[in-house]
Amino acid sequence: MEQTCPNCGRHCLASDLHCDRGRAYFGLPENGEGRQERRGHAAREHGHGHGAHDDALKAVRLLRECGHRLHHGMGDPAELIAPLTDRELETLEHLLEKCLNG
Repeated sequence: MEQTCPNCGRHCLASDLHCDRGRAYFGLPENGEGRQERRGHAAREHGHGHGAHDDALKAVRLLRECGHRLHHGMGDPAELIAPLTDRELETLEHLLEKCLNG
């Protein structure tokens, strides 16, 4: 039985992924093309159509991915931060507060 991607409501088959986030989930290289024909919330949610700005917004993409996992209960939240040292966690909290207040 073929696996499906859990990163959005489309649940694409591993053999027919439609976004770079799905490819990353299965450990495949990103294609960087995006799907311009997709419109609306789903297209924005997966960062399609940003082109050259994708690299500059890597931090935002990573924040969205972490938020998505937390929002949808994908795993234990403690496991998400477990790899961080106390100092790294303190820095992360400070930076996130700065972003939210900035």
